[in-house]
Amino acid sequence: MLKMTNTLFAVILLEGFVVLAVELLAIRQLIPFVGSSTDVVAIIIAAVLMPLSFGYYAGGGFKSKRLGKGNVLTIRKKLMRNMLIASLFFLCAISYPLLILFFDALKAVGVEGERLKVSIYSILFLVFPVFLMGQTIPLVTNYFKYHKLSDITGKILFFSTIGSFCGSIVSTIVLMATIGVHNTVIVIFFLIFCIILLLAKRAHKQKVFLAFFMFVLAVCLNNDKAMKALHVVSNNQYSTTKIFVSEGGNVVTLNVNHSNSARMAKSYKSMFNYVRFIEKNFITPTLNDDSIQPLDILILGAGGFTMGYGDTKNSYTYVDVDKDLLEIAETYLLEKPLEENKVFFAQGARAYLNENDKKFDLIIVDLYSNEMSIPSHLITQEFYKSVKLHLKKHGTVAMNIIAKPYFDDDYSRNIDATIRSVFSPVNRHIVRGYNPWIIRKNEVNNVYVYVDQDHLQKPAKIYTDNLNTYYLDK
Repeated sequence: MLKMTNTLFAVILLEGFVVLAVELLAIRQLIPFVGSSTDVVAIIIAAVLMPLSFGYYAGGGFKSKRLGKGNVLTIRKKLMRNMLIASLFFLCAISYPLLILFFDALKAVGVEGERLKVSIYSILFLVFPVFLMGQTIPLVTNYFKYHKLSDITGKILFFSTIGSFCGSIVSTIVLMATIGVHNTVIVIFFLIFCIILLLAKRAHKQKVFLAFFMFVLAVCLNNDKAMKALHVVSNNQYSTTKIFVSEGGNVVTLNVNHSNSARMAKSYKSMFNYVRFIEKNFITPTLNDDSIQPLDILILGAGGFTMGYGDTKNSYTYVDVDKDLLEIAETYLLEKPLEENKVFFAQGARAYLNENDKKFDLIIVDLYSNEMSIPSHLITQEFYKSVKLHLKKHGTVAMNIIAKPYFDDDYSRNIDATIRSVFSPVNRHIVRGYNPWIIRKNEVNNVYVYVDQDHLQKPAKIYTDNLNTYYLDK
């Protein structure tokens, strides 16, 4: 009896672990496709909590029933069937190769908008399997009918909550950070297989085989070789990082969450336009003029550490939340260790600014790879004020912003207003080619440039026909 009780508690704990881990994996795996904005996360959470509650209700009303001659759907069979069906849906929900096919299909049929995409994803791959998983606790409770209700309820909720706690902490902080997201998916399917083993009897060999088959399928879809075939070199809790090498190896591109983040090319003309613009105007002049003292340069958003490549004069501080970027850059882009005049801090931009008082001559904000992947806390007025506080007197801030050049959407207008509320006056340079007569709504690189000047303390005046002092102002 004690052995049976421990087995059931183990099933409850593992079920709690799996549900929370799948939820977090879904949020993480969708970042390259729909971003990580609050509304996207909210939809996924809702797609887990609501069916989970309905699963509790449905599981509580289940009764064994006869399916045919000599075939009875018992509680044990119901539990294993639920696990097997749920695992099939979860395979589609958190396997990266299948997600690529799914979102490519949505694009092909004209589905647009992150909210709509994640809603379709959640309805197809999360709602029903979570509903089935939610039935686990009330179904298992049937085995404790001779226990004191309050006592067994407390224990069941304890093990379920502990499982959820471990699922959230272990899957993200431990597994994703150490073995990668894809291998974490494999671990989850191994745990589902373990649940089936705990529930199975000798007569359930077929279900055990099916569970093992699902585990093998998960391994095939999510192993290191499968990721390598998709050009993935890093797949941690922050991002999916790929490396693309052109024919002949002349151009190496770093792709983070399905957006090109950095490029190293033998021909300087093949580098990103905004990188060339910033280097040409703010870094190269310091290298060609010995009268200019070495600058302290802060780069928020390390990318591939290509900004300032080859510069051994100025001091660079790179900040990025993804600790794996440095090793990736040194291996595939720079092909050598970072120079001694350059340091890397693996932490969030706001965390770095809050924890450090150092001021810089040049601050480059390169945190936005595309409009979908913009972290919401890095586009606020408070963030830009924090950036400005770290600027030396007469220093310069250059911000690479992905937006529509003609302000065709609310975001492009609002981000412009937000920047100008902190940095004024500020110049705006469109450095990526576009055709204003044909395609007006494309997102391009807009580099905002602010230079701290003493005269900026004076309020600006407007010239009118009645009052025009331009000849005194020049």
